[in-house]
Amino acid sequence: MTNAPGLDELRLAREHARSGDVAAALAAYARAAGGAETLLTAVREGARLAIAHGAAIPALRLLDQGLRLHPGTADLHALLAVAHQAAGRLPAAAAAAERALQLDPADAIAAAVLAGLALSHSSPSAALTATDAAIARHPQAAVLWRERGRAMLDRGEPTAACAALRQAFALNPHNAATRSNLCLASLYDAALDATAVRDLHLQVVAHAPQSTVALAAASTIARAKGEFLRVGVLSADLRLHPVGIFMGALLQHGRSHRIEWVVYAHHARNDAVTVRLRSRVAHWREVAALDDRACIESMRADQLDVLLDLSGHTAGARPGVITARVAPLQVAYLGYPAPSGARGIDAMIADAVVMPAGSEAGWPERMLRLPHAFLCYEPYPDTPEVAARSPESTFTFGSFNNLAKLDDATVALWCRVLAGIPHARLKLCATTLGEAATAAFTRSRFSAHGVAPERLECVAPVANPAQLLARYAEIDVALDPLRFNGGTTTLDALWQGVPVLTLPGAIMPARMAASVLSTANLTEWIATSEDDYIARAVQVSRARAHLADLRVSMRERLAGTPLIDGDRFANSFATLLRAAHPSHATTR
Repeated sequence: MTNAPGLDELRLAREHARSGDVAAALAAYARAAGGAETLLTAVREGARLAIAHGAAIPALRLLDQGLRLHPGTADLHALLAVAHQAAGRLPAAAAAAERALQLDPADAIAAAVLAGLALSHSSPSAALTATDAAIARHPQAAVLWRERGRAMLDRGEPTAACAALRQAFALNPHNAATRSNLCLASLYDAALDATAVRDLHLQVVAHAPQSTVALAAASTIARAKGEFLRVGVLSADLRLHPVGIFMGALLQHGRSHRIEWVVYAHHARNDAVTVRLRSRVAHWREVAALDDRACIESMRADQLDVLLDLSGHTAGARPGVITARVAPLQVAYLGYPAPSGARGIDAMIADAVVMPAGSEAGWPERMLRLPHAFLCYEPYPDTPEVAARSPESTFTFGSFNNLAKLDDATVALWCRVLAGIPHARLKLCATTLGEAATAAFTRSRFSAHGVAPERLECVAPVANPAQLLARYAEIDVALDPLRFNGGTTTLDALWQGVPVLTLPGAIMPARMAASVLSTANLTEWIATSEDDYIARAVQVSRARAHLADLRVSMRERLAGTPLIDGDRFANSFATLLRAAHPSHATTR
């Protein structure tokens, strides 16, 4: 008796999937889909595997094959929505999700896709409404709790977000996106102290799978000493994104300090920043279409001395690559503002302000500290000139941070600032404020503390960076959130002549502005307590002549520091990497 057509290919596909050979598995699933008895199973399993490994196009091919013969199968339309979403085809994703719900109104995956699409359109309140309705029908659907957590975070409710994400993790600890979202949300949640954040990360990371590619010992992939330190950069964010902004000067000046860059870009889409960064390095590899095995083989062939992971627990991370080891020294930097606890990461680059001595206790990574702030800012090419503020204008505080950073403690403190300066107002600029329901929710949070509506302005940013920076012409002083400081927004504000008032906290994201201000020799803007924060705000509101002088001199003040001096920053960076990797330090 012979097997039905496709059964052997289905078994082969599963064997390849278990061994980590995703490309071979997908090829076998495509062949298995040619058998009538195995078509639906092959399409479902193959599409899920492809989506899990970032291979949206093979998933779309399989699903198209299945839907041609089974157009009324709801779960295939739901998977099609997920694949379109992963490929960045958002209208197609919405259409597929809506079709799935027409066929099966209870489909949890389709509901989660629509919620995710609302979030991608900066509409967290709409996403929250959708997830809450779906959770009422599917309380055990982890994907819905995950999207609910993301929506809560984007509205500025990090503690509630963490609760939802913990529920998602409890229901399915094996989902990589849930693990990453929970770790990231914990950095925003003021209910968690430094120890609790560390313990949560280590608990979550323990559920991450080992790479299916054989682990390489550091000694087996080390190369002979060279004049240049060969440094790989793995990132999904070398674009108009904080990572792209802060890597610009380092990529530009690294070669002058004998760093040979090899960039591995894991981008769904490139932009003008990507093009600019690409022009600065000799070796740029596009790896978004490569599965982990192919990516690892490519990186090992490049014989790296150091790998910089710029993702941590953020979208686009490639933990399967990191855990297999592609360089003798693998270092986390920039993209995730805290230790990650991730397997395969040997060290993290920070500075002594954001990660004081001893703060890394209990984390598996060792700390590499730069002698100054760990950020180097490259102004946008068309940055507007600093605009003067009229001494007759209404004194205006501002925050251009995303709402996830505006937790309850931050809102309460800023309301106390406004209470102490009755003539002042506050301007908030955040993408999600473009949604009317989220803007109304945000206003209600301030009105609950007695802030009159006319004293709070809520606006969405413009897409053009230069036009966004021009809005600092309306701001006298920027207020920094407590738990998760501004990084890019702090340096944007300073470059436009606007000082930033901060109060350092206990974990790295709560100390980033203090790091920047210390390097800029602006320590008078670092408060020591909430009362001191308020007192300093009141004091500067009465010193407009001093603010005017600071405004016009700020760029000159910054230009001589490693915050702006890319060559100086690259020298410190290269020195730090060589000290951490002495077996490859140059001797010539």
